[in-house]
This record gives sequence, structure tokens and C-alpha cells, in this order.
Amino acid sequence: QDTLALTDNLPWPKKPRVIFTSNSYSSDDIFKLWAAEKSECGTPILIGQHGGNYGMALWNFSEDHQIAIADRFLSWGWSKPEQDKITPVGNFKGFGRKIVGDKDGNALLVEMTIPQTSYHMYSAPVAAGQWQTYFTDQCRFIKALPQALHDQVLVRFFSQDYGHAQKQRWQGCFPNIQFETGVLPLISLIRKARLYISTYNATTYLESMSLNFPTIIFWNTKHWELRDSAIPYFKLLKSVGIFHETPESAARQMAAVWDDVTAWWGSESVQLVRSEFCERYAHIPEKPLDAMEELFREIAFTSYA
Repeated sequence: QDTLALTDNLPWPKKPRVIFTSNSYSSDDIFKLWAAEKSECGTPILIGQHGGNYGMALWNFSEDHQIAIADRFLSWGWSKPEQDKITPVGNFKGFGRKIVGDKDGNALLVEMTIPQTSYHMYSAPVAAGQWQTYFTDQCRFIKALPQALHDQVLVRFFSQDYGHAQKQRWQGCFPNIQFETGVLPLISLIRKARLYISTYNATTYLESMSLNFPTIIFWNTKHWELRDSAIPYFKLLKSVGIFHETPESAARQMAAVWDDVTAWWGSESVQLVRSEFCERYAHIPEKPLDAMEELFREIAFTSYA
């Protein structure tokens, strides 16, 4: 009751026409109470996609939950024929951003960790045991590279270690490996790289792909399972050397394109596949803010008509 009373003193609109969030529906209890009260009074709730995995994972409890509680779910480009709540808008994180890497730079290998115990139900490795399999795959990738390329890889640790001892594990396998502990902004590391290597089905490769930055993806498909509608898109990525189902295949691709990454990435076949994939999963509208404004006005008008 005391927490509920806090919403009366918030400097927020008393009668909002639309409420939009991408993560407060989950992480902010005060917002939840305020939004729930306004929703009961007829204000539509819009939830914007926050990160990757949505629309492509075989199953994702958070995606299902968000669509269920929202009046409209704004995706990064994908939709479901049977679900009219989903409105494709675009990749919010990519709006207005451009980036140029270094054609003589390194390969940026981006890592992830998860809590030691199960914490969130979706198509991904679960708990410490499956994360260990994930880490083993990372080591397999480095070992499969020509020795001369080992020094060209910068490993970017996930900022939360969750007791996995990332630094100690990597140095135990590769004493001279270059690494960054997850403190520096990812975008600053990409600017110094010629190739981005994604190792899990989440946000990062959607950002690099939408920014048209050379990207190689690999993961264990038994952990990062895909829904039927997404499989054809990943087959296309696989056909041009972007997506790989084993670390060794990804390492061979990196070695094959290393001396001229730009020629591979800029080829017509790669760019056609990249564009088709991004249109579905990481679309950036030509005028994103105008598109968002038009959508908000349309929803507000409809709800109060």
C-alpha cells in the first residue's frame, strides 16, 4: 500500500495517452504500478523489443509475456501471422548510428556469460554446465585458427562474470590472448576492428549487421535453438559464410577472408543476404523518429476515439 501511494506523487502524466517502455515493465516496480493503474483506465501500453533473440528463438518466455501484457509490441522487423499485437518498427538501438571500422584492425570476439543456475527460460544455454560447453566452443574456435591469427583476436568478456572466472579460464588456455573485460563501450572496440565475431543469439550481431559491419556468427544450435520461421533466414546467412554451426567452420571463414574482409563483406551475394536478414530482424527505417511518432499518434487516436 505504501509503494502504491508513491505513484500518486510521481511527476508523470496523470492521464497519458500512450505509455511506452522497452524494459521498465520488468525492472521497475514503481513504473509497473503506475502503468497498471493507467492501463486499467484505458491507456494503451506499448512495449518495444529490447535486444535480440526475439522473433527467432524456438521459445522465449519473456517474449510471450511481453506480448501478452502489451496492447502493442514493437518488434525490430519480424511479425507473426497469428499475432496482431506485433507491429514491426525497427531496431531502436540502431537509429541514427553509423560506424566505420579499421580495415587493418583486429577480430573482435564477443563473449557472454549466464548465472550459475537457471534464471530465464528461453532457447539458450542453461546454468554452469552448458556455459562450460559454450566456453569450450570458444577455445575450439581459437585453436582452429592459423597460429598467425591468434594474436589478431581481441576477446571481449561479458561485463558480469557470474563466478565463471572468464579471465583465468582464457589465460589458462591461451596465456597470450588479448582481452577486454567488458568495461569499454562495445562501439569503441568495433571502431578498432575489421571483423566482428558473435557467439550467441542476442543483441550484438543484430547491431553489427544493421550497421553493415563485417560479421561472423557461430553457436551451438542445440542450445540456441531456432523457431521454424527463422531457420530459412539463417540458412541464407550460412550460404554466404556469415553463420556457422561449429567453431571450426567459423575459424575457417575468418582465415579465408582475413586478408580482404571488405571484399567478402561488400560482395553482392553477402549484401543481398545481409539486407534480407536485417529487414526481418534488425530493420532501420529511413526516418525512424517520424515512423515512431506516426505510430504513437495513431495508437493514441484509436484508443481515445
